[in-house]
Formats: sequence, structure tokens, C-alpha cells
Amino acid sequence: MALREEQRAALFEIVGLLAPDLEKAWARLADALARGGPEPITPEEALIEALYDEGSGLAYCGWEARPSEVRDYLEELPTFPPGLTWEWYKWTAQEAWDPEEDLYEFLWPLADRCLRLGVALVGVLVDGEGYTLGFLPADDLAKFVELAGVAHSTIYVHRTGAPTP
Repeated sequence: MALREEQRAALFEIVGLLAPDLEKAWARLADALARGGPEPITPEEALIEALYDEGSGLAYCGWEARPSEVRDYLEELPTFPPGLTWEWYKWTAQEAWDPEEDLYEFLWPLADRCLRLGVALVGVLVDGEGYTLGFLPADDLAKFVELAGVAHSTIYVHRTGAPTP
């Protein structure tokens, strides 16, 4: 089913929250939404096309990516929060890395550290062999979740569930 106008508007607002280069990301989103095809584009596909590009708002990580790779991808994002450090993680733990068991043991503490810096660690559902991660000002989190609901887009907000600082 084609995206409704309110879904499209919500997608543009989501991109506005996440993209460091709005004009470029909005143009990519408009192109993605205008493209025809046998299957209509999903809200998640549209967001990923708009936000996953060099110097943009999302990093893509394969399911098998080790913490050092995830760190490298995140540090390349222009929205990487100043003050975020990695000394909390035991880097020797990645020698026995099992993404099915260990991924959230890495992402959730990372997300909690981001929240202490006023930034949320978020993602958009990927239909495939990986996941996306990006940074969003924590003050925009409620708006992000609300817009994702309007857009019918599956998003992730990573954290342990500990109280927000």
C-alpha cells in the first residue's frame, strides 16, 4: 500500500531530527518516495535511503559486527556525541563475541552513557542482515517516537530500562 500524506510528512520530520545535512537527506527522501516499482517503499526503507549515506545520520552494522567495528561506524557519524568515551567496555570480551548473546550487553550500556550526555542511541528497522544506529538529542526522543507512530515506521530506542538521567 502506498504511503499516505501524513506518513510522508512524518518521515520528513524524522529525517529533520536525525540528519546533519537536511537538504541532502530531504532530497534523498523525496527521491525514494517518488520512485515507483512493483512494491511500494516501506517507511523504514525510505528513512534508511534518506539517512544512510556517508556523513549522514545512520550507521549500518552487520549482525556479525564486533564492538570495535560498531565503535568505528559510530565515530564516523557527524552526530557522534562529544564526550562519549569507550573505556567502560572490556575490549577483550570481543574475542569470544557472540552477537546473539552479546549485542545488547554492548548496546544498552552504550545507550545509557549516551543518555547521560543528552543523546539517545536510536535505530530504524532493517529488513536484512544488520541494524542501524544513530544519535538523536534526548530532548527530541518523544517527538521521534510519536512521528514514527504516525509514519508507521519501526524504530528502536536502545537503553537498559534504567531511569533516564
